[in-house]
Amino acid sequence: MNRVNEEYIAVILIIFNYAVLALTFVLARCAVLVAQPLFVIAVRMTLAGSVLLAYALYRGTLRISRRDVGDFAQLVLLHIYLPFVAEFWALQYMPSAKMNLLYTLTPFIAGILSYFLLNERLSTRRSVALGIGLFGALPLLSRTTS
Repeated sequence: MNRVNEEYIAVILIIFNYAVLALTFVLARCAVLVAQPLFVIAVRMTLAGSVLLAYALYRGTLRISRRDVGDFAQLVLLHIYLPFVAEFWALQYMPSAKMNLLYTLTPFIAGILSYFLLNERLSTRRSVALGIGLFGALPLLSRTTS
């Protein structure tokens, strides 16, 4: 394949990635309208874990030591379960479009927090990009959507 085709495919995959991400918020919003957020998360995590476990067993790559179980439990609880419970709880009270916007602001918030909490230096270019991204999102966040 030539370079133009590879770049074209990369752009299509990026658009597809964002479309799937946006669709997850719509589907989550529909799910919390008919079931409690804790139940939705439990079903989602059980299905995803089952698929990943089956894939790991099929490939023969499942090797977990006893020392890793506590680390996995912390990761599941703090990185997956609690954030998604909070997200799905919030989806009961706000539109999925606004939730998706807040979710896509994560890199901007991480950049600002890394500057203040970790004393990381931001180049002029990154500072301008952070400013443009945040000021571009302010009108969208301040608008009330139904």
